Amino acid sequence: MDPATGSSRVTVLDAFVFLDELVLLAVLLISGASIDAPRVARVALAAAFVVIVGVVWGRWLAPRALHPMAYPQSLRAKLVVFAIAALIFAATGHIVGAVLFFVISAVLVVASERVRHRLAQ
Repeated sequence: MDPATGSSRVTVLDAFVFLDELVLLAVLLISGASIDAPRVARVALAAAFVVIVGVVWGRWLAPRALHPMAYPQSLRAKLVVFAIAALIFAATGHIVGAVLFFVISAVLVVASERVRHRLAQ
């Protein structure tokens, strides 16, 4: 159930947003694994990226977050997380992928947050 709307219905947009959040984690893993460093450092960095974003997302940004942020702060924070992930991805040599990732993510996040905010009113 979505606490903001009281609805338990999952839409196609919700499914795409969830898939995009999984892609966010994959982008962070690939980014960490792509740095020029010893294998142990790459694995540690990839894990750290995922854990940090997982904690931030679970605490403040997820639909069932422990301390959910209000709209529009939640929209801004999500866009910042996706932008940072895209910048890290680009810095590891995946420039086209980073641009595509951020553009698609931004569209999905903005659409989702606007729908959620509109339904909550």
